[in-house]
Amino acid sequence: MRSMYRRSALIAFTAVITLAVLVAAPRQPSAQEPVYPGAIWQHVPDVGRAGWSAAGLKAAREYAQTIPTAAVTIVSGGQVVDEWGDTATRYNVHSIRKSFLSAMYGIHVRGGRIDLALTLEQLGIDDNEPSLTPVEKRAILHDVLKARSGVYHPALYETAGMKARRPARGSHAPGTFWYYNNWDFNVLGTVFERLTKTNLFVEFKNRIADPIGMEDYRIEDGTFVTGPDSVYPAYPFRMTARDMARFGLLFLHNGSWRGRQVVPADWVKESTTSYSDTGQAGGYGYLWWVAVNGRHLPGTTLPDGSYSARGAGGHFILVIPAFDTVIVHRVNTDIAGRQVTDEQFGRLVKLILDARSPARPSTALETQVAPRATEPAAGAEPRVNEGDFAISHFRFGSGETLPRLNLHYRTLGTPERDASGVVRNAVLILHGTGGTGAGFVNQTFGGVLFQPGGLLDARRYFIVLPDGIGHGKSSKPSDGLRMRFPKYTYDDMVRAQHALLTEGLKVNHLRLVLGTSMGAMHCWVWGEMYPDFVDGLVPLASAPTAIAGRNRVMRKMIMDSIMHDAAWQNGDYPEEPRQGLAGAINILMMMTSSPLQWHRLGPARDAADKWYEDSIKARLAATDANDMLYQYNASRDYDPSPNLDKITAAVLAINSADDVVNPPELGLMEKLMPLVKRGRYVLIPTSDRTRGHGTHSLPAVWGSYLEEFLNALTPNVSQ
Repeated sequence: MRSMYRRSALIAFTAVITLAVLVAAPRQPSAQEPVYPGAIWQHVPDVGRAGWSAAGLKAAREYAQTIPTAAVTIVSGGQVVDEWGDTATRYNVHSIRKSFLSAMYGIHVRGGRIDLALTLEQLGIDDNEPSLTPVEKRAILHDVLKARSGVYHPALYETAGMKARRPARGSHAPGTFWYYNNWDFNVLGTVFERLTKTNLFVEFKNRIADPIGMEDYRIEDGTFVTGPDSVYPAYPFRMTARDMARFGLLFLHNGSWRGRQVVPADWVKESTTSYSDTGQAGGYGYLWWVAVNGRHLPGTTLPDGSYSARGAGGHFILVIPAFDTVIVHRVNTDIAGRQVTDEQFGRLVKLILDARSPARPSTALETQVAPRATEPAAGAEPRVNEGDFAISHFRFGSGETLPRLNLHYRTLGTPERDASGVVRNAVLILHGTGGTGAGFVNQTFGGVLFQPGGLLDARRYFIVLPDGIGHGKSSKPSDGLRMRFPKYTYDDMVRAQHALLTEGLKVNHLRLVLGTSMGAMHCWVWGEMYPDFVDGLVPLASAPTAIAGRNRVMRKMIMDSIMHDAAWQNGDYPEEPRQGLAGAINILMMMTSSPLQWHRLGPARDAADKWYEDSIKARLAATDANDMLYQYNASRDYDPSPNLDKITAAVLAINSADDVVNPPELGLMEKLMPLVKRGRYVLIPTSDRTRGHGTHSLPAVWGSYLEEFLNALTPNVSQ
């Protein structure tokens, strides 16, 4: 079987203007413009004013408690009207995967990379014996997209009902008969990867999940399911209800998200148009179920234009444009036999829609005055702005220069200056090796710290989240220079961050620098390189000394694994050096893991094997060998220990006892912290809440120490 797992094509980055910040100040939407969530969902502050009945919603919730509902999210006017259950749990979406794929087809069909007129024969599609007949091979991709291929070969990931309903081979010519056919759906996944030369799950992240700000989606949340019945694997996703609600809102707004056309608008319309009568469910489009003459769900009548994505067991993304509403319903189908029937979901939808006031406004914005950007409404979350800052002829410590160094960044909140013009509320948060600033805009980190009332409430602070050199959307080897990219170090990365702040964002002072792993090491560099610039430093998972011992050996093993693979070809590889890259990732996974958490993920042999196989495939698809090589080489001359006494900022250093990268038994922190004038060191004991090295990204674990630190933080004494 041909490999299903292909490297994602590298994303080309747009040129940036030298020494210019390219994001304009946010413009407030009018009442006629759609509303979108920011880093986290905004909730309607008053359901009554938004046109909903609290009593009616309570009745819906109470009914849901009598059936196996695991989670519900109701979005109207771009805000959450109500939600309950495990909305942050990644459940299997089952056949909703097909609607995700349909959206990606639209992007590539309109982009000219997929031709729906190609036949299965032209695409080289065949299957296990008995193989496809000449007539079956005449089906075109357009037929397959509508589940009208006429190919009734056994398929993977079929339910018992699908197998029982499958027509006999050759009973219908291509394009003449609709049958809900997993063979069609699985072939579409394979064809997509072949024609686009991407990995399906990586492409979903790049093209959809990231642009619409999904909080929880990870590449490893997608897996391929193989088996003997067919050569074409299924591609199930796991996803949270709140991320599925974003996908529904994207389609509700015709594929547009904050002014960006993520999915072509004409494709949204075309794919949610019915081409086949499906009886009680209405009709079927391009992998979407479509309401026809009110028919869609038992027990309720939906307005024309409604449609849904559906998964076995009772998973739904229901989009009702006439009501400006998206309803997401989840069931924990990991528990055998657990399901919510169409009839039960139809009754729940009726109760939800009955909670709408007949006179409710079409959007939540019409019920309140839009707040100014500098004064968000109570309970509102701030906008996440993204931009790029370019530095001409940046000189690296090695003496090398780059004609144009691009730094990508995200910001939340607004800078505030005192009477003398000094910014007093800026916070710089720095990611770890291989990460990006986007990693902080999620529920477990930003959802805890940045939300209203959080320790770093973005209504009070101006938060800057850069992608470091060599990472994310900032300049990096994989942009084209490969091993000719300048050999950057942590000092270079910090100097570039300082230029971004001072020249790009016009920030002349930082209240706080907080960093995780590599970003924590950058905290120490900041404290020594720019001692007067910052009030407080919070390095999470680090030590302020040269990297040696097992930590250094880990990095050398990672680099050697890549460079010793003959396929690496000194960095000029046509395809990723898979063997060396896999070895490097294996080392990294082991060093940054938590035995307790891994045992939970794989409590038995087969479960552990599957978890690992899925994880390594996802990481391979998302990693460039040269980028990884540079990232781990950048720490080669890091050693702040000789100058710790020059740090004038207050320091809160936090490590966890189960961190193998920074093992407490070395006693390094106890030796070095007394050299820091205003320093405190906290070692968090191992518990069921810690995640080894990854504890650095869990403010729920260490937030109480940060709160104490912020409450006591005074301006830097050197100012």
